[in-house]
Amino acid sequence: MVAFLLVTTVFINACKKESDETCRIKASISKFTYNGTVTGPDSIYYYYDKNNRIERVEDQTGNYSTYNWGDHSLEIKYHANGVLNKTFTHTLDDEGRSVEEVSTFAPPNTGTSSITRKYDDDGYLIQLTSVSTTGSVSVTINEWQNGDLIKSTYNTGSGTSTTTYTYYDDLENNGAHYLLPIYGRLTRHLTKQNVGQNASNQFYYTLDEKGNVKTQSNHYSGNNGGYVYEQSFFYQCE
Repeated sequence: MVAFLLVTTVFINACKKESDETCRIKASISKFTYNGTVTGPDSIYYYYDKNNRIERVEDQTGNYSTYNWGDHSLEIKYHANGVLNKTFTHTLDDEGRSVEEVSTFAPPNTGTSSITRKYDDDGYLIQLTSVSTTGSVSVTINEWQNGDLIKSTYNTGSGTSTTTYTYYDDLENNGAHYLLPIYGRLTRHLTKQNVGQNASNQFYYTLDEKGNVKTQSNHYSGNNGGYVYEQSFFYQCE
């Protein structure tokens, strides 16, 4: 589970407060419960460069990801057991958003996949086109309303599925528990639930006195059962 987090939970955005105070996530602890079996707790630590951009993410076992920023690029290298496993190369537009991402496995594994992204005039992510290692193509179309993502339509060419989203109207999303500000604007509110064709996720939160997400609990339910994934976040504000 920790290795999965190092690669996929990389959506952090520093939180800028009205007092010009910036809060950055420094550590997180997660726990996964499935069929009564608990995995964890697992710890992840986050490090930043002098420009307050994420530079390194490391778990308690020593697996880590490095982040190399260029003017219009970002290269993420994930290492497992001290060996390079996969490289993610992003091309960034003038607003610093990822418009293309290429993922390449390191030898002895093989395979390359890609994602292209499009944004609307307000900076929200509206389309993703993915090409898998086998060459299959899928397209996701996002629909937004009042600053929140309300629907995603996923099309593989042979079929279409949709996911709808609802939110906590009284819980604003300040973005402090996300890592990379490269996927366009975040949702205005914290997600309450998403519902797909065969599965759903229900989210619960607690916030600290600054409005940062302190804990997040994801309750998944699907055809093959369910699980609970819990996270706690720790910040440094300055």
